[in-house]
Amino acid sequence: MSGVEVIAAALAAGALAGVTGAASAAVEDAYRDLRALLRRRLGGSAEVLEPEETSAEVWEARLEPVLTGVDEELTAAADRLLSLTSGNLNVANNYGVAAVTMTGNVTINNSIPPK
Repeated sequence: MSGVEVIAAALAAGALAGVTGAASAAVEDAYRDLRALLRRRLGGSAEVLEPEETSAEVWEARLEPVLTGVDEELTAAADRLLSLTSGNLNVANNYGVAAVTMTGNVTINNSIPPK
């Protein structure tokens, strides 16, 4: 992945975690830090960071024309956010969408509970 792709994926993951309510304080901080760093780097082009977006493709299309040069600080911030959000799983079922973090062995029972 290119630097812009990594940043776009991180921004999408951070926004999605916030939208689904699955964001921990660490995720919120990492997302805010990445956006602040990008805002400083983009200067007059920082308006591409608004509005928030949950699609990495949209972020990539917004950032590619204006983000020249992705350095270690940007990629480290994006990697940190991605590592914090990588355990989140969105599960859609008959009752809506649940965003959860799972560790250990997981068994998914696809039966419908009695009414």
